[in-house]
Amino acid sequence: MRLKAVLLIVAGLLIVGLAAAPVIAQGDDTSLPPITAENIGLLHQLRILNDVHAWNAAWSPAGDQLAVGTLDGVLICRCDTFDSPQQLLPGVNAYRLAYSPDGARLAVGTTGSPARVMVLDMTTQTLAYEVEVEAGVSSLAYSPDGTQIAAGLDRGYGVVVLDAATGSEIARYASEVPVETLEFTPDSAALIYPSAEDMLRRQPLADAPGVDVNTSCTVTDLSISPDGTRLIASTFECCVNMMDLQTGAILYATTCGPSFAVDFNGDGSLFVVGNIDGTLHFIDTATGQELTYEVPAATPGAAPITRLATFTAHHDQITYLSVHPDGTRIVTVGLDNTVRVFGVEVEPEAATPCGVDEIPEGDPVGLIAMHAQPLAGGPGDITAVQAWCGKHSGLIAGALYPAWSSDGEQIAFQRVDPATGQLAGLWIADEDGNGAHAVPGTQPDDRAPSWSPDGAQIVFEGARDGAAGLYITDLDAGTTAPLLVSDTIAYARPVWSPAGDRIAYLVQQGGGSQLFTVKPDGSAPARVGDLDGVLSANWSPDGTQLVAAVQVTPFTSSIVTIDAASGAATPLTEGAADTVPVWSPDGAYIAFVRGDTLMIVRSTGEDERLVVRLPESAGSTGLSWRAAID
Repeated sequence: MRLKAVLLIVAGLLIVGLAAAPVIAQGDDTSLPPITAENIGLLHQLRILNDVHAWNAAWSPAGDQLAVGTLDGVLICRCDTFDSPQQLLPGVNAYRLAYSPDGARLAVGTTGSPARVMVLDMTTQTLAYEVEVEAGVSSLAYSPDGTQIAAGLDRGYGVVVLDAATGSEIARYASEVPVETLEFTPDSAALIYPSAEDMLRRQPLADAPGVDVNTSCTVTDLSISPDGTRLIASTFECCVNMMDLQTGAILYATTCGPSFAVDFNGDGSLFVVGNIDGTLHFIDTATGQELTYEVPAATPGAAPITRLATFTAHHDQITYLSVHPDGTRIVTVGLDNTVRVFGVEVEPEAATPCGVDEIPEGDPVGLIAMHAQPLAGGPGDITAVQAWCGKHSGLIAGALYPAWSSDGEQIAFQRVDPATGQLAGLWIADEDGNGAHAVPGTQPDDRAPSWSPDGAQIVFEGARDGAAGLYITDLDAGTTAPLLVSDTIAYARPVWSPAGDRIAYLVQQGGGSQLFTVKPDGSAPARVGDLDGVLSANWSPDGTQLVAAVQVTPFTSSIVTIDAASGAATPLTEGAADTVPVWSPDGAYIAFVRGDTLMIVRSTGEDERLVVRLPESAGSTGLSWRAAID
């Protein structure tokens, strides 16, 4: 749980009554371990809300829900899945949020002039009351005893304190600046808030004058250690400062540069800082040193590589972060219109270790080419992953949309020119990634290749002479011909059937995306099933089924198998963001990507397992699975 306050020492005046953060019940995903220095190298993105103009987020005190304040109301997410977030107060610019200590109510502060403090009853999910205030609500907090709500206002309107039960005004306190942060002291007896530029005020809620303290920097966030002995303060102009809570002595300064959010982990052994460049930094509380972790060297037998525990979480400024009540997760809000949750999932040991002479019968075999999209941006690389044990190595750098030829001896992909960083069209390389050369007549935006079964042709997405759609290149003749093109309909993600008689593809129109097949000469297009929101598809080895990723909610997508003849669909996964599925060569398994992990599930839906995790990646343009080659 986060407990924030400011240490004010003026003429011997101390903030008193501070205590350790209360113990709060764990959320409903108890399989995650608490985040510590020992497992920080395994931190990765668990969940993401994309395309959400979010301002703020708040864990429920029980830890089972996450409330996200957005430009269009409040999203309530289940912490374990993010499945189908519920929208409350649509149309309301929910700029600030605060749960009551018992979790029964959620306070929402809006922007504008006038603005509102709206209090929701979370049991009935109805509005308990709302109070109009003169200016936008820049900060919001419940008192620890749950009896009061404080709202910091914009434009010099100061702080208004409300009775939490009724919404009636209790008190008002002045400020010369927007009150962008405020906190009650742990005994609920005083408020801490900025009263002027580089000035903090400790304002007793009893009939007593407040005390102002000069600060050398603009403090952006504060957090008290769980044991109540230390205080960290992030700043815009200076470093993050660690102070002794009792004496006020600065113990050290660390992580210099503009930062906007800080919080301790569950046991207080480390803290995390969110920076203006979108990175998270993890600091040892005792020493102030940035934590490090080790990764295996690429060269067998070489010493491990030591890396700083600094992770790119967002493509833009991090505006908010908070550690989950049980210490297992971190939620971050960024200006890149995403809300992300990070945590540690310990990768299980493979049932069959790499290097054995014989793979047990029934285990997945072969080599999976996986494109990994970097969380920090950029094209990413293609990695070769052993299907049965997760051993992986780099195959092709700066490449997307991998596609093995049917004999597994070549791989097609979309290349990125390393000199310019620009797309360079379709290329083909040998199975080891060497000998790369351009496909005849390729153009920079050509992508998503798929081989004909005889290896003589490649179908792909592209555009020629202003006509976008699907094209087929004859590799021997070096000629390219349109398969399906249109200036009103988008055709995407073509995949050749194993028999070579059909090509599956997506039709994107009217805000939806449907699965179709067509003959290689462009005739007899036909829709397969009635699913909408299909993201990609792949044929089963016998050509009787397809596997597809299908959008279920704005934040989740599932893997389904589809009978090619009847169109009947059978779901295999649900509740997460699963993408780019591909069938194993023997038809027994299906691989897909979930965030930064490569997953495998049996084609019957059982035995879902994690194959490998590629840290600091998020998503993929595609997978391709080839059989083992002696």
